[in-house]
Amino acid sequence: MSINIQGEELKQGNRSFKLDIIENNQLIFKLSKNKHIELKLPNLRNNIKKELFKLQQLNEIKQNQKGYTWFGLCNIYISFEEFKQEPIKLNENRYLGIDLNPDTIGISVLENDKVIYTQEFNLKPIFSKILNEKLNSKSDTMKHFQNKLKFEISKSISLLAKQFNCKLVFIEDLNFKGSSTIKISNRKNKNLWKR
Repeated sequence: MSINIQGEELKQGNRSFKLDIIENNQLIFKLSKNKHIELKLPNLRNNIKKELFKLQQLNEIKQNQKGYTWFGLCNIYISFEEFKQEPIKLNENRYLGIDLNPDTIGISVLENDKVIYTQEFNLKPIFSKILNEKLNSKSDTMKHFQNKLKFEISKSISLLAKQFNCKLVFIEDLNFKGSSTIKISNRKNKNLWKR
């Protein structure tokens, strides 16, 4: 049976395959982080080569939304959807401010110095689960919480800025020197807080 691997919009393409057509006329199938299989391509017609070069360039600048690749013993098939992003019309008078605190992140959207939207991200439940369960940094549960702290909140903030067409984003420039004598406070402020 052939192997079929579908890409995803979140990764802007197919993360199991790397196109190395321009330099080496091959696809690299990534079985895992360290195990890769090089799939050499035959001599290609100029029109097909041109399309694959364009696809590789789009992948390298993250402009390809989805990629589908499947192959069997003799054939490799590649299909893709081109990413066409409409330019976002930004409001010159609208901006988003981010207030960072160890337990919360506050968001305010302002237009001409008037607050039009606010939201608070409460990190206390996540911190309490991490600190109370004394999770190992390599555990799957800890990785899940770290991903929530690193990616989910920042993506939500990014989507808010797009939703309100904010021209600018302001964030505090935090600089901490020294450390607290309380171990839990240090862990929360230095390791877990993604300032």
